[in-house]
Amino acid sequence: MKTRLLLLLAVVILLASSTTFATHISGGYISYKVDPQNPLKYEFTLTIFENAASNADEVSVQISMGDLNQVTIVKTETIVYSHAYQILKFKWEHTYQQPGNYVVSWKGVNRNPNIVNVTQPSDQLSIFVYTEVQPRLNPLNRHSIKTIVPAPLEAFTGEPFKTNLIAYDADGDKLTYELVIPQHVNQNFIPQNLPGYQFPVGLHINKFGELQWQNPMAKGEYAIAVKITEYKENQPTGYVIVDMQLHVKDRVHEPIVKLLNKDRLTINYDGSVYAKPEQLLKLEFFVEKAPNSTNPVYAKQFSDLDTLDLATPDFAARDSANGLAVTLRLTPGISIARNQPYIIGLRGSTSTITSQMVHQVYGWDFVNVYIGAQQPTSIRGDLPEQANLLVYPNPSTNKLVIEGDNLQGGQLKVFNRNGQQAFSYTLKEGSNTIKRPSHVPAGVYVYYIYKNGKAIKAGKLVLE
Repeated sequence: MKTRLLLLLAVVILLASSTTFATHISGGYISYKVDPQNPLKYEFTLTIFENAASNADEVSVQISMGDLNQVTIVKTETIVYSHAYQILKFKWEHTYQQPGNYVVSWKGVNRNPNIVNVTQPSDQLSIFVYTEVQPRLNPLNRHSIKTIVPAPLEAFTGEPFKTNLIAYDADGDKLTYELVIPQHVNQNFIPQNLPGYQFPVGLHINKFGELQWQNPMAKGEYAIAVKITEYKENQPTGYVIVDMQLHVKDRVHEPIVKLLNKDRLTINYDGSVYAKPEQLLKLEFFVEKAPNSTNPVYAKQFSDLDTLDLATPDFAARDSANGLAVTLRLTPGISIARNQPYIIGLRGSTSTITSQMVHQVYGWDFVNVYIGAQQPTSIRGDLPEQANLLVYPNPSTNKLVIEGDNLQGGQLKVFNRNGQQAFSYTLKEGSNTIKRPSHVPAGVYVYYIYKNGKAIKAGKLVLE
């Protein structure tokens, strides 16, 4: 009987430790850069976001390199990320013997129990992160993306949710974002989609890498994954999968972070804030205490600008009624102008005490800042119609006709979704037939017609 009790106790301890081990990872992804002397040699980094309060830890990991090789990597460093979370880094090098497309992957511990959007038992499903690399003798891609993930993500019932991955690429490549089904490794060691997976209804990600959820209601933990693909000259050059937890809960002490001066900023048609090179940009935030909290709040700024060592906004904070007023000032140089926005985020935090333990809780807000030539500003429908000014057909295939009075010397400018000018045309009086340039792909665009430096008509243009 005593032996049986000891065995039973051992099983209970094992199960308890397994549960603890399954809950300490909040997210992860694999990034890389290419050796400039050998384009088939890669320097990889596995980044894991971990609960610092857990007794479990990743001392070493096993990585599948996609070319039938597996490597065991010892942890390189631990970085304190917040009061409750830390970042683990595992770094290694690998040389591919021949060009090709390879998927580099890591199978982590099992996920948490009771994940809302998968088939139970979710704690029997492993974490699995993977990245596609494309070794070439003449590589298009020198670096993968890196990201600052505020893991685990937190949304609050009945409140609009917004957060940003703050992904960046040292090559300046175009990035696209897509919610995808997270994966696990089955009993036959084959990667598969999580069984019964359902995307959280209403959750989506926009072209800036901003996750948005207008009205989360069902509390609990959700598994989500974001696929970030790099494009160079409209050609995909690899992707990274970022696997994360998203918790929906009631707001208790978490501060609320808001941008206050948006109506006094210049807003581009895509919603980004315009910052003119060599001129001061000022962002004013308020970190507000939760309605039922009296604890003081604090703030910290994050941005891919300072992560890339390009610039760091000046930070100033002062106590205000029911919170903290924060001002960020930045005078961007012309040297850092680019065709896609930078991301500036502000994190608010406060401390709470539960069961004699101190916890840190957080709130976020993010601003997409475009530095460069002036883009079109927001369109709320067309500008007032100019007499006899017609733009047709729309949708269009190979040509566009613009007709109107007093068009001599006017300009048509067409912009893509990224705010880049796709093409322009100098107008003449009367009817103008404009052939679609061969380099302009199908898609949704925004057009502006200018006369004497003033926009006299604007709207969306669909090219098929």
